[in-house]
Formats: sequence, structure tokens, C-alpha cells
Amino acid sequence: LKLHESETFNKGVLSSLSSHIAVIDQSGNLIAANKAWNDFGNENGITSLDLISTGSNYFDVCKRAVENGDSDAAQALAGIQSVFKEENQKFEMEYPCHSPDQQRWFLLNVMNFGSDAQKVVISHQDITERKLAEQSLLMSQSNLTALIENTDAMIYSLDTNFQYTIFNKQLHDTLKKNYNLDIKIGDDVHSFLGKLGPKEVEGYKEKYLQAFGGETVKFEKEFIIGESRQYSSFSIYPIRENKTVVGLSCFVHDITKQKQDQQEKEKLTAELTQRNRELAISNKELEGFAYIASHDLQEPLRMVSSFLGLIEKRYSDVIDEKGKKYIHYAVDGAKRMRQIILDLLEISRLGRIEEDKNLIDLNDIAREVFSLCRKQIKETKAIVSFENLPSLVIYKTPLRQVFQNLVSNALKYHKKGEPPVISIAALETETDWQFRVKDNGIGIAEEYFDKIFILFQRLHNRDEYTGTGIGLAICKKTIENFGGKIWLESEENRGSTFYFTVPKISSSAEAI
Repeated sequence: LKLHESETFNKGVLSSLSSHIAVIDQSGNLIAANKAWNDFGNENGITSLDLISTGSNYFDVCKRAVENGDSDAAQALAGIQSVFKEENQKFEMEYPCHSPDQQRWFLLNVMNFGSDAQKVVISHQDITERKLAEQSLLMSQSNLTALIENTDAMIYSLDTNFQYTIFNKQLHDTLKKNYNLDIKIGDDVHSFLGKLGPKEVEGYKEKYLQAFGGETVKFEKEFIIGESRQYSSFSIYPIRENKTVVGLSCFVHDITKQKQDQQEKEKLTAELTQRNRELAISNKELEGFAYIASHDLQEPLRMVSSFLGLIEKRYSDVIDEKGKKYIHYAVDGAKRMRQIILDLLEISRLGRIEEDKNLIDLNDIAREVFSLCRKQIKETKAIVSFENLPSLVIYKTPLRQVFQNLVSNALKYHKKGEPPVISIAALETETDWQFRVKDNGIGIAEEYFDKIFILFQRLHNRDEYTGTGIGLAICKKTIENFGGKIWLESEENRGSTFYFTVPKISSSAEAI
């Protein structure tokens, strides 16, 4: 009864185990198998001829597998026989046992059957979950290795003893090249720091300790390698397990190029600042000179004009017509010289705008210009108009000067005997405002289009059309300072149309 109870108990225990367990004798005959062993065979479609169950021969099954090229079966057979021969107390091996729709792995374990040397116990344990986890870990490690090796950064990790736990080839090769230091896993990071000097060791140690305290630490360092200077940026991150810092992950980037570019930029900025300072001094001196020169030049011209006028008036009865004509030429020449001086002063002020940008209604600008030219408008019976002019954030004085120069030219170069017709209009485009000043004057031949904006270029030498050849040059320079451009369309005796643009980006409210 006790024997029966013992066998029943043992069978119950074996049947409850998930491992596939069987007992074989020295000839390979399968003496006993638990439920898990038999169930596995049934679930995987093993036929009665191949079923390794009680009464079948385990060795025969292994030999057939070997004949079919299964190296794992050969290794298993040799391992089982080594236990029977008492060469080994036990034998273990892992092997794959994949099904068409599932990957599986098992652990084969062979042990003596207690004191009975004629039998061994064979178990097959499903280790698929562990193997898949190992594969996933290996894949993660491979991905990590690929990540840290395929980068220009130097990457390394330290444990709490400041020893390397991982580093990439970039760090190894850099330390080897610069310091002839061949680091290995487990080396103390201070072996590198010692190459830099005692103060550097303390400085780095302070940074590492700060990171071990739970902070992310970032800083930049300068290194002198031979005769060159190199710069690196460091980023040190704590590695935590269960909220405890167990190591540091460190990244070092070479920023030498960025630093050199920054230093070059700072140098150029300093040079430009110095040049601008010198230019500002020069401009101030030039402006002072221009003021003195204009005053000293204009005063004699005023005296010449005044005295010639007095002579013409007081001695009109004794001066013949030819003399009066000469006096008229002299007075006219003095006036023109004075205008040239005034225009040159205007050019000297270009680019030195002593006012702020403001929102300006260009309709008001047009009214001011026509008001300033009212004497000429009245004398020539000109017809002037403007329409649809926008409001821009812009410097008022130079823009008004452009319109005034263009309107004055239109009034000056009108056809004799025909009232001037002058119109101002604007057109909005995607990128700028395009302005137009149109007249019906004497026009300009196309061959002069490229010359008309050049300083001191006068295209009309007839006495009735006086000019200095400066006004349009001022217009061009002013518009270019705004970031725009100026051009014209014209035909002789059919009038002229001057166009110029002002970019929206420099004339919007955001530009104030």
C-alpha cells in the first residue's frame, strides 16, 4: 500500500511539472515519461511511429535526426552517453525546436537516476521566453553600439568609482592620438585627467561629483594640443536605478570649428566697429569741412550776384545790350554755382539720416512737394496730380527729396509752349511698393538711360534747360539706401516716366 501511494505521489508530482521529463535505460529505451512530455508530442503532430513515448527508443530518434544533418541531435546523443559512461555527472545543452509558426528553444538536462547507473533522467525545459529576451537585449546592445560608434562625439560612461564601463572608438582613438593613452574598460578616468595637470583633475572631479549628485552638467573646455588650440563641449548625465545614481553618461563634442568661427566673427565685428568709429569721425570732419566750404564759397557768390545786380541797375543807362548780356551770364553762373554747392552738401549728408522712421502718409508728401514747387507750377501753368499713395514707415525727409527732385525736373524740362502734366502714382507688388512720376516733357533718348543717374551728367546743354547733374544721382543713392531701385522709360519729345521701388520689409510697421 505504501509503495502504491509512493508511486501515485511521484507520478502526480511529475505530471504537474511543465518540463518534459522522461527516463531511459542504457539502450535508449524510454521507460517512463510525464504528461508534459506526451502532451508536447501530441500537440506538435508527432505520429505513433515517431512518438518518443514509453516503449520507444530515444537513441534511435536521435540517430535518425543526425542522419538528416541535425548537429544538435549528435551533441545530445553524445552528452547522454557521457553520463551513462560516468564521464560526466550531468549534461546540459540549449537547442532550437522551432515550429512553422513559432520560434522555440529548449534546455536539455541529463542526470543519473539516483543510485541506479543503468538509467538516466532526461528533461526538456522550454526556455523560449528567456531566449527571446536575450535576443532583444543583444539587438538593443547592437543598436547601442551602432549608435555610439557612428557619431563624431566621444561617448563614455563611468561607474561610481570613476572607472570606464563603456566608451566608443572615437574617445579611444582621440586619447591615443593626443595623449598616447590606451584606455581600457575598468580604467580610472583620472588616468586621462592626470595628463592635463593637478588643477584639471580637481576641476573635472568637481564636475563629476556634481553629476553624481543628480545634476546634468554641461561645460566647455579649451585644450592645447601641440601648437594648436582645440575646444570641446561636455554633457554629463546621471544614470539612475531606483532613483539612485549608479553612474554617469558622458558626451564630448569637438567645437573647435564653431569656436574659431565665433572668434573670427568677433574679430571682424571689432574691426567693423573700429572702422565705423573712424568713419563716423571722418564723416563728422567731412561734414564740418563741407559746412565751412559751403559758407566760404557761397558768401563770395552772393557778393558777386549782389554787386553785379547793383552795377546793372545803377549803370543801366551807360551799359549797352552786350554788357547787360554779359552781366546776366555772370549772375546766372553764380546762381548755378550756388546750387551746385547746395547739391554737393546734400550728397555729403546721404546715409546720415538724423531722424527716426515714422508712419508717413505719402499723399501728404505729394502735397508738400507740390507746395514747395508752387512758383514753378504757377509760372508754367502745370497740371499736377497724385492718386492712391500708401502710408509707409519710412524716413520722411530723404523720400520727400526724391519726389521733389523728380517733380522739379519734370517742371524744368517741359516742352516750351505746352503746360507740364505731372502725375504721381503707386502700385503694390508682392515684395515692394512701386512708385511712378510721369510727365509730358521733352523726354530723354534711350542712349542716355545708363548715364542719367551718374553724378554731374547733364544731358541738355541748351541755355533754357539749366541743371547741375546732381539731382538724379541723389535720387538713385537715396533709393538704394532704402533697399530699392530706380529706372525710367522715356522717348524724346514724348515725356518721361521715372519708377522707383521701396521694399515692404524696410517700410512696414515692424521696421520701426
